[in-house]
Amino acid sequence: MPPTGRRRYDPDLTEVVLQIKLNTSPTLSLSNPDATLDLTLSLRISKTEHPQEPITIMTDKSAFQPFILDTIEHNPFGILVALDSNNQPTDKKIRLGSGLRVHYAYKDINSLDLRDHGHEFLTIPGDGREVTVTQHLSWERIFRYEEKLCQDDLRPGERFAIELNPYYVGTYWWCLGDLKGELKDKKFHYGEADQFEDPPDDILHDENWVLGRDPDALQWKMKKSDRNVIFEIVE
Repeated sequence: MPPTGRRRYDPDLTEVVLQIKLNTSPTLSLSNPDATLDLTLSLRISKTEHPQEPITIMTDKSAFQPFILDTIEHNPFGILVALDSNNQPTDKKIRLGSGLRVHYAYKDINSLDLRDHGHEFLTIPGDGREVTVTQHLSWERIFRYEEKLCQDDLRPGERFAIELNPYYVGTYWWCLGDLKGELKDKKFHYGEADQFEDPPDDILHDENWVLGRDPDALQWKMKKSDRNVIFEIVE
């Protein structure tokens, strides 16, 4: 399940507000076999109860996970939809994902330290600066799961729209701090992110451990215009 399968947003719980925006490379060249469609997500803190404090999030199964488009279970971007001259969607579509599911092999599921599980983490600066994650789609990746169309079916001048699925915006775990700073040598426990079990006492009182905060204390904001982008096919 993507990370936003949680309870409904409660403003009384909010500690940090995050602003998200999607950008893309403006063109994709048919004549360049190494061309990639680059989808860049930017993320910044727009409001916080912890001034100047960076936060670190787990990116697993979210649009912010590096190389998530190389998996077949999760696809935050759905389909590429061709547009007509009035920017209206047509029936020409390229499917980017598969309905198949995969099982993840974690490194050490017996460890209480999330960093031993092979999870991915990302730090967002506390001063309002953006952090970005870019997904690169090669020609092979664009058509990997498409059953009807191929690259030869595209024409210069065609424009396609792609949209970020908000269901893939969120996290299972977060904390205050920077991965390259005070968190560098720390161990990560689920903490408040675990709804079923409290941390053991020895972890609660050990300064080498960082406990996760309530994921519902983060609010993720994204305008509709910031999750839709258009690119053009060129020669």
